[in-house]
Amino acid sequence: MMDTQNFKGNNWSARKVDSVYIVSIKDQSGIVEALTDFVINQKIQAIFWTLRSGAQENLFFIL
Repeated sequence: MMDTQNFKGNNWSARKVDSVYIVSIKDQSGIVEALTDFVINQKIQAIFWTLRSGAQENLFFIL
């Protein structure tokens, strides 16, 4: 059985399934600000992000 948790910040919401987070950012919110708040809130020290916007896919690795 998968372990699932839900989290909510000011400009984001997230679902954690096992060790993977799926993060949604509120419309009209700054991506960097929202994801920075998410990372601080969850005390994440390293993360690999996949951002999807239309047909584009951007990958970010942050330490």
